[in-house]
Amino acid sequence: MPSPIVIPEVVKLRAIAFGVSASVVILAVYGFLGGNTLLLMMLAVAPLVVLAVNRINWAFIFMIAAFHSWIYVPGFPGELSMFYIVAGALTPILLLKRAIEPISYPSSSVMRSLIIGYLLVTLITMSVRGFGIRFFGSSLWGGKHYVHLCVVCALYIVADSVLLKPKEWRLTVILFFAAVLFPVIAEQVYVRTSGMELLYHFIRPAATSASSALTAYESGSGILRFSVSKLISYLFILSLALFPFRGRYRFLIGFFLSIAVIFSGLSGHRSTSLYLVLVIPTFILFRLRRKSFPLISMYIVALVCGVLLLSLLGTMLPLSFQRAVSWVPFADISFEAREAAAVTTRWRINLWSMLLPYLKEYWLLGRGFAFDPSELSFLDFFHSSEYSLRVTTRAYHNGPLSMFIDLGIFGLLFGAGFMVYGCILHIRRLRDLWPDLRLARLHIAILASVCVDVFRFFVVYGHASDSMIALMIQFVILNGLYCTNRALQAGEPAMLEASPSDSDPGEE
Repeated sequence: MPSPIVIPEVVKLRAIAFGVSASVVILAVYGFLGGNTLLLMMLAVAPLVVLAVNRINWAFIFMIAAFHSWIYVPGFPGELSMFYIVAGALTPILLLKRAIEPISYPSSSVMRSLIIGYLLVTLITMSVRGFGIRFFGSSLWGGKHYVHLCVVCALYIVADSVLLKPKEWRLTVILFFAAVLFPVIAEQVYVRTSGMELLYHFIRPAATSASSALTAYESGSGILRFSVSKLISYLFILSLALFPFRGRYRFLIGFFLSIAVIFSGLSGHRSTSLYLVLVIPTFILFRLRRKSFPLISMYIVALVCGVLLLSLLGTMLPLSFQRAVSWVPFADISFEAREAAAVTTRWRINLWSMLLPYLKEYWLLGRGFAFDPSELSFLDFFHSSEYSLRVTTRAYHNGPLSMFIDLGIFGLLFGAGFMVYGCILHIRRLRDLWPDLRLARLHIAILASVCVDVFRFFVVYGHASDSMIALMIQFVILNGLYCTNRALQAGEPAMLEASPSDSDPGEE
């Protein structure tokens, strides 16, 4: 009896790539003839699809690297950055890969279930409250949050089908954090050139914050704050992820910490300085665990010395620095900086008090992210307060309130459950054997950042879509690092790149 013919998985994937490419070309030709813009854009997506099928690992690396770059492609819908374009093209390919290749995926089924629940709540809310996607003819605004959230939720569900090697993960993490330089440079160019918008066609930092920074820079009044400078803090996380804390590497880590402190001060954001204060002991605790007490003690002493310096010399700092450290007890800062910080604090408290009635009204089914643009015209005509504008546009500046009001109680339960359970799960995974200590450093550094970001989501600032997306991408990386570590433990030949000699004192 003849043996059945077995078609290799790579042949199946390439056949799919050919079929998708042919379909896209046919649709694009039809778009040329009929003038359909959506079909014409498929022609630009076709190379990405072919790349994703034939080089899935590299497409995945490129996608993760594009997340913090804020790079946009002219011609595509305005709210779709390069990251979302690649993620949208890669996700169905990964879904097909999971269906074709009989592989056991070791990522957490609980976290996947929580994300599926969050996605279902989002879809139900969108279908009832309106999807707000003007590209498809909706009269509402704000649908970009739905698009972004659905794309990343779907990506998270299938992302564990990509198994990178340790060296590929190092490259991925380097590009993921280093890409923050793109929006930082773009904002600086915009402010220093009196509003030159050329780069903003390709890299788009927050336009409102950049305009405020430009006004403060040209007028010389107020506090000059850069909205994206706080992202430089991620370069410090990158240094923790790449370098062992010994020898000359300590100077490199100290150098990146100095840069992070300078730019966190330039940003004027209190949450950024708080992030740096919290992420260092969190990393030390995860890295050294039981042996972390001496370093934690030294760090506490350093903080006390810093508070003493601020109490004596705080007014000598630039105003943006003074505002960034205004939350520090006993800090001696000028009245202008303290009042600027107090104004935003009072503003947030007043905004949150306005939102309390919405908790009872939208506890089961949230408001959703979409809103009627005529409401903005009405508010502008009657010169309504900024509070009303923030409530209308769903900019609550509070993570739990954003989830509860916009997605209801189930959105809060699924979203908060995902964040908290994900942190607990990966903290437990620190106890596993990590044959490649460089891979372990990547996992620990990103986990420390994620834990601090989750804390900030509940206490300082958060958004049901934007914050959730950023955390999901970091959990994708954490899950991927864990999957690679499992492959190393299993002794897969392609993964045997561990270097136990690359360790820190106390790690062995």
